[in-house]
Amino acid sequence: MSAGWSCPHNQNDQCAIRPAKPCQPGYPGCVLFGKIRFADPNHPANKALDAIKEKDRKQR
Repeated sequence: MSAGWSCPHNQNDQCAIRPAKPCQPGYPGCVLFGKIRFADPNHPANKALDAIKEKDRKQR
């Protein structure tokens, strides 16, 4: 099963949150950054998510 997602901040392939930047789902500044895991193991959002989980694990 697959899912699709369309960014509400994508305006003609430009990010409305990060002015003058291309829309790149999951990159720093994106609402998805550090919240979901991407298929690419080297995606920056995955590294942020791992760091968040590790920090939570240490606090327990």
